[in-house]
Amino acid sequence: MIQHGAAAKLLARIPMGILVPLIMIISVGILNLSSAAQATRPDLYLSQLSKFGMASVLLMLTGVIHTRYLRRLSFLAYICAVALLLLVLIIGTSVKGSQRWLVYGAMRLQPSDPAKIALVLAMARYCSLYWPTQGYSIITLLRPFNISRPLGLMGLMVLLLVKDRHQSHIFSSAFLTSKLGMALMIAVIACALIWFFFALAYLWKEGFHFTSFIAPIDVPLAPFLLVYVEPDLGTSVIILAIAAIMFLFVGIQRSSIILGIIGILVISVGAYFTVLKDYQKQRLVSFLNPEADLQGDGYQAMQSIIAIGSGQVLGKGYSEGTQTQLSFLPENSTDYIFSVWAEEWGLMACYFLLVLYFLLIRAILNLGARVDDKFSQLICVGVAANIFIHVLINIGMVTGLMPVVGVPLVLMSYGGSAMSTTMIGLGLVMNVALWRGAQ
Repeated sequence: MIQHGAAAKLLARIPMGILVPLIMIISVGILNLSSAAQATRPDLYLSQLSKFGMASVLLMLTGVIHTRYLRRLSFLAYICAVALLLLVLIIGTSVKGSQRWLVYGAMRLQPSDPAKIALVLAMARYCSLYWPTQGYSIITLLRPFNISRPLGLMGLMVLLLVKDRHQSHIFSSAFLTSKLGMALMIAVIACALIWFFFALAYLWKEGFHFTSFIAPIDVPLAPFLLVYVEPDLGTSVIILAIAAIMFLFVGIQRSSIILGIIGILVISVGAYFTVLKDYQKQRLVSFLNPEADLQGDGYQAMQSIIAIGSGQVLGKGYSEGTQTQLSFLPENSTDYIFSVWAEEWGLMACYFLLVLYFLLIRAILNLGARVDDKFSQLICVGVAANIFIHVLINIGMVTGLMPVVGVPLVLMSYGGSAMSTTMIGLGLVMNVALWRGAQ
């Protein structure tokens, strides 16, 4: 138990630089939701307020757990998150063509949300144990002779066969069950078995070190693939982006960064023609020219741009946004909540909101810079990266600067899973502030 004097000392360490912008963003979000949902569900903001209350409890519980227990539980949390992602592919509920939700009675959980925080924990633990002095290279990131490589390749083949019910790309079940597809699959399995033999020899040579089982890139790769096949392209990209920022913080050799960028470009081009489904390709086309299909895929983007532009500098006023109140703006309480804020409060209010996010992220990073423990530093970097990427993609999406991918605006958009996940992440940051990386 924490004694009275120790408790007072911990309370004195609560970072107001994080708490103040957090409360202000939540307050802005509740106010905005009370207007956004007037035409459809006037009490939605009360539901969001209750979700914030429950999420605040999660924040406090996460904050008071001693850092040593977080370290011990980090890999277990990651394994549980991956298990939930597998479970959602087996028994998950499909909504709008995507199998993303686990539903039990009145309870709904989107496992991809807690997977982001579990990823931050696992990455922080892994990288703190394996922190190359010269930074990661392509070889140390990929570790091609790890035993996880051939096993992962065979697992990916099975996953594609089981999950993919569409016939829109070369990895479809129709292709893989054809003669040519079967021949290709047999060749891949043969290569994987040979690869597995060399991986076993390498594992024996390294003395069964943990890095021989799991390569650094494996940590984000597993949740990325499981989320992508739901399909949820936006969240899968966020998972990779969080991992990339954390790896960059640890350090990546310059030559490897250049090779990585080239590799990403090549893979992205190849993925467009082979992996992306038709509706995902259409979103990219609509992003480049939203006016080409105003009644289809370009509708959401164009309505959002109209709403933001009509707000001008000072906005139309609370509950006076025509795009919002007349229901022209789609998903106005979730993905397009920023458009509601821009229409009713204007450009200056948008700057104000962005400043709040900036202050929150800066306070998190400053806290990380003040602790010596690498695990705690990486926790702060990962949580800050999660918030930053969500804000960047969501605002980029609603302003037409990025394709529509369905990413909520953290602490503003309606939703229990996203709210709880963000607050647990901030609870991890509070944990760093309270315990200062204590062993």
